[in-house]
Amino acid sequence: MKKITLLLLSLSSFYFAHSQCNVTADATQLEITCGESVVLSHVGSSSGNISFQEDFNNNAATGWAFTQQATFTNPCSPGGVDGTTHIWMGDQSGVPRTLETLPLNFGPAVAPAGGTICFDLLFSEQGDASPCEGPDESDEGVYLQYSTDNGATWITIHYFDPNGGSDPQLVNWNNWCFPIPAGALVNNVKFRWFQDADSGAEYDHWGIDNVEIIVNDPNVTYTWVHDGYTTNLPGSDPTPVAPTTTTTYTVNMTTSTGNCSATITVVVNNPNIEISAGPDLQVCPGQCVDIQATASVINDPGGIKTFSNNQVEDFDASVFGGATVNVNVQDLNMDNVNPGSLVQVCITNLDFTGFGLPPSGVEALSLTLTCPDGTNVTLVPLGGAPAGPGGFFGSPSSYQNVCFVSSGAASLPGLAPANATPITGTFNSNQPLTGMDGCTANGVWSISVATNALTGSGTFDGWSITFDDEVDSYTPEIIWTPTTYMTSGEETTLNPTVCPTVNTTYTISASDTAGCVTVTDQVLVTTDGICCQLSIDNIQITNGDCTSPNAGNIVISYSGETTGLEFSIDGGANFQASNTFSNLAPGTYQIQAIDDANCLVVQEVVIPAVSAPSITSVDLVDPTCGNNDGNIDITATGGTGTLTYSIDNNTTVQTNPLFQNLGSGNYVVVVTDASGCEATQTVQLVSPNSPTIDNVATVNPLCAASDGSLTITASGGVAPLTYSIDNGTNTQATGVYNGLAAGSYQVLVADANGCSATQLVNLTTTNPPVINAGTDATLCTGESITLTATGGQTYVWSDGVTNGTAFTPTTTITYTVTGTDAAGCVGTDQVTVTVVPVPTAGFTASVLTGFPVLNVTFTNTSTNAINYSWDFGNGSAPVVTTSNGSQSVSYMQPGTYDVVLIASNGGCDDAVTLPIVVVGYPPLEIYVPNVFTPNGDGSNDAFFIDVKNGSTIEVLIFNRWGNQMFEINDFTTKWDGKDATEGVYFFKYKITGLDGQLREGHGHVSLIRK
Repeated sequence: MKKITLLLLSLSSFYFAHSQCNVTADATQLEITCGESVVLSHVGSSSGNISFQEDFNNNAATGWAFTQQATFTNPCSPGGVDGTTHIWMGDQSGVPRTLETLPLNFGPAVAPAGGTICFDLLFSEQGDASPCEGPDESDEGVYLQYSTDNGATWITIHYFDPNGGSDPQLVNWNNWCFPIPAGALVNNVKFRWFQDADSGAEYDHWGIDNVEIIVNDPNVTYTWVHDGYTTNLPGSDPTPVAPTTTTTYTVNMTTSTGNCSATITVVVNNPNIEISAGPDLQVCPGQCVDIQATASVINDPGGIKTFSNNQVEDFDASVFGGATVNVNVQDLNMDNVNPGSLVQVCITNLDFTGFGLPPSGVEALSLTLTCPDGTNVTLVPLGGAPAGPGGFFGSPSSYQNVCFVSSGAASLPGLAPANATPITGTFNSNQPLTGMDGCTANGVWSISVATNALTGSGTFDGWSITFDDEVDSYTPEIIWTPTTYMTSGEETTLNPTVCPTVNTTYTISASDTAGCVTVTDQVLVTTDGICCQLSIDNIQITNGDCTSPNAGNIVISYSGETTGLEFSIDGGANFQASNTFSNLAPGTYQIQAIDDANCLVVQEVVIPAVSAPSITSVDLVDPTCGNNDGNIDITATGGTGTLTYSIDNNTTVQTNPLFQNLGSGNYVVVVTDASGCEATQTVQLVSPNSPTIDNVATVNPLCAASDGSLTITASGGVAPLTYSIDNGTNTQATGVYNGLAAGSYQVLVADANGCSATQLVNLTTTNPPVINAGTDATLCTGESITLTATGGQTYVWSDGVTNGTAFTPTTTITYTVTGTDAAGCVGTDQVTVTVVPVPTAGFTASVLTGFPVLNVTFTNTSTNAINYSWDFGNGSAPVVTTSNGSQSVSYMQPGTYDVVLIASNGGCDDAVTLPIVVVGYPPLEIYVPNVFTPNGDGSNDAFFIDVKNGSTIEVLIFNRWGNQMFEINDFTTKWDGKDATEGVYFFKYKITGLDGQLREGHGHVSLIRK
């Protein structure tokens, strides 16, 4: 049971109301063992501070949001907590199961001192019949939650963990109260009880009743009478109480309207103390003896405990998946499974039908048991059960009331097919249950079902697991009285040494650590004035064996008094004259020897239980390559006394489980304990043969190239084989080696054990031919070439070239020719054919025709050229240049000049011709007027000489007195006669024509202004 840190209010408390208030008291445990402590808690309400209340007595949950299939008639607890109706989340629907309030206001104005939510809760107990089957697994519990965003998100106040399904605080009606968290003290808050995991609608049922949501009264005080603790809020007394007797505690509640009180009674049970002062003893005066007392405080006696899951699980299984059924194991005293404490695993009913090819029944299933930390053992492997009847779609086979144990039962695979449907009885687990020794004990255990059937379905009607749990106990506080004749300091031990000189009765008192209970017992130690001479010198114990466990023997050796001796092994109940006792079962025996003088000697011995040894594992190391270097290492447990080991069926034995220096062969492993019980297992050491090189296929390299190969074929040895051609320096996983040159190779094949075989192999070669592809060549674009190689018999050229066939390359390429001689050897050579782009000659002239001297600038526009030759057609030597710049030429005489430009690129040329025409000048033409009329009418207003084809002009104009009136020096100047009077004027001129001819003359002109 987890500690409830808030409020746990049960129906065992009582309250006394003196006015309009009530208070309830409770404790975390209502019944304890003396020495344990509990926490007391309280909650109360006063007039007007119950904000919300629901008792479901109207057989409905009006105004709630809840699982509508919930019922108000519960056959599991028809009277409920108080004889009235409650809401029950039964088998009408599966999860999610929910009970949710409408929005409530708990803001600061409403609940300045906070609030408390209280309710009655009941879980059905795990394993009961539906609708009374309770939660057991840790995820099948119920949440108490709140939401402040209308249910979009929920925050958990408390989770009710099923704790295995039998927690008395849950499987009985109890009232629970929790402070409303600070985050929920707002308006429009909702509360809900919610379950989101179950094993189906038939399972994991629970109910709620008497819901109260209380606004805490800021003026209230709670006071616990026993310690005076006072608080204003519901909650717990921070100081736990540890009563040693049944005690009633009272809490008082004081409000502004009155007072009330409540009581809670904590029942205290005394612890169970088992004590024995041991057998009465007799000593001779002056001798000492050890008292053989035993004492324990038993918290839990342990013993056989069974946990089960009785749910019916329908499942589908196939080669792609299976099913798992859980059992929640809780409250075992052992944290880890003690050796041999897992007694058995039982299946109530499990049937399966596979739909497809046989196997089609439970023989197609494997069953695996897994503990909480993941450790697992196989109960039944695939195919481990005998096949039942049925064909492709036959009747299912089943397990019914089948239990699996570690050993001593029948073998399931040995079950006759006729008895296979149903399979019932007790069988050995395929892997011993002792494989679970040491794994986590408490938690969820599971059986997983897997199948190799194509598909199928089955029903799992529950299973159980049984443990032999350890005792939960501790040694009490011890005190002996009297301490006379007792060794000092041993009065608080169980086995003090006493040396009385008179008959003395010693009393042992054992108390639990809390001092609640003291239990006593006595032992009498007597002394004989005439000291008896009888003594037991030795007790020889012989165990039974595995086949006769109750065949133990006790032989008593004695000395001293020899007359009238009798012996007993049952504490004096029966005596006999013989000192030998036979056919004894394992157990504790009190040996007594008494002579005719009543001298009694007592001693206790134990015949150990016979436990056959078990061979846990046998680790084998096989011998290598026919050598005697194998090992057998045996691991065994159990048995009695020292184990001995043999690998030759007990011909020779040793105490060391490791056997070394062994050769191949079959060995019978026998482990024998001191009782002669044996465990046997046959093992085999296999000495693998060394590998053998069966063949090495060779391909010699051609023409001194590295294209030879070795292919090694080997057999024998222990896989995997590795291969080497350099005597093991480098190895690989395959026997194929390519790209080898001529030479000697030391082939080595080794197996996994290091065994090897070797062979020397040689590769030889021939020289390749010398191939000549010819000399490099340069072509102009568009030209063709023929490549012809020599030195071989056949040739293969790169780039599609055919030997001896002309072709026209378009770009510069280095061609490779591979020549093959008559022996198949090849050689290569290369030739480069440079393709030079053909240049395009071109140029322009600044002028194509004109009069001498005609100056012409030629602009080179050629492309793909690197050299240029200009012939200007004027008889001068050609101008050769690498520059593509301009050229200027002056033509002095009329004529046609053919200008030729040759553009070159390597050996490729192009030429272009452009004619330049130099024409002769036309004759000079002169027209001289004899009159002009400068009257401003726009017609013949100025004097000038009209010249055609002239280059210079000079005109001087004189009046009749010989005075110069005007001078003209260009062809645009005219005399307007502005400052002259009417009359006749004389002029003379010099005019040069374009052809350089000079003409001179004179004349007169009349100026008339009319």
